[in-house]
Amino acid sequence: MLGYNMADSEPSESQIWVQNQLERFKAEFAEADTDSDGHLSVDEVKAILEKQGWSGSDEEAEEVFKKMDSNKDGRVSMTEYISAICNIPVYVLRQMALRRMFRILDTDNNGVLTEDEIFAATKLDFMSNVDITKLLLALAADSDKKLNYEEFIRVFGLDEKRRFLRELFDSLDIYNIRFLTTDVIIDALSADTRLRMYVDPAKIADLLIATCRNQYGKMFFEHFVRVWTMRDKIRVNIY
Repeated sequence: MLGYNMADSEPSESQIWVQNQLERFKAEFAEADTDSDGHLSVDEVKAILEKQGWSGSDEEAEEVFKKMDSNKDGRVSMTEYISAICNIPVYVLRQMALRRMFRILDTDNNGVLTEDEIFAATKLDFMSNVDITKLLLALAADSDKKLNYEEFIRVFGLDEKRRFLRELFDSLDIYNIRFLTTDVIIDALSADTRLRMYVDPAKIADLLIATCRNQYGKMFFEHFVRVWTMRDKIRVNIY
C-alpha cells in the first residue's frame, strides 16, 4: 500500500517520492473533473490513467472504473480514486511515472527522444539536472542518437529494474513459497486485475513456458530474472 504514517519523524526518500506521486494524481483528478462536480466518469478515469502511462481497452477501463467505484453509484469520487491509487503496487506506480515522464518529453509523439526534446526538459520542474545529464550521455552513446522508451528506462539505472523485478516476483508469489509454478502465476493473475493490465503479456507467457519446461516445475527468483530479461538488450545483475 502506498503512502506512509505521518507520525513518522523522518519519511524515507521512497516514501516522499510516493507522496509526491499521490499529489500528482490528486492534481490530475481535479484537471480531469471538467464539470467540477467532484466526481469522474469512466471516460475521465481512463483519460487520467492514459496520461499516467496506462494503456488498455475500453473494457479494461470499465473494469478499473468499477473497482474504483466502491459505493457503486456509477461515478468515482476523489476519495474513491485516491483509495484505489493507494492500492496500486509501488513497482507499477514507478512504471507509470516513468511512462508519463517519457510522454511529456516526447513532444512530437514519435516514440523517441531527441537532443532538442531532452534539452527542453530543463524547463520542467520534475526533471533534475542530474537526470537530464544522464539522458544526454545516453543519447551521445546511442548509435542513432535517439532514445526509445526501453533505452530511456535504462538511463535510470539497473537498480530500478532490480527493485521492479523483486516487487513483481513477490506480487506473483501470492502464497509466499519463494518460488513460482504455473499454477501460482495463473492464480496471481486471476486474483489481481492490476497484474493482468500492467504486466507485459509476452513476458508472462515466457514465464509460463519456462516454468513448464523446468524439470521440477519451479521458478526461483534468479531464474525469473533471466527469463524476464531475455528479451532485453541488457541483463539485470541480481546480486
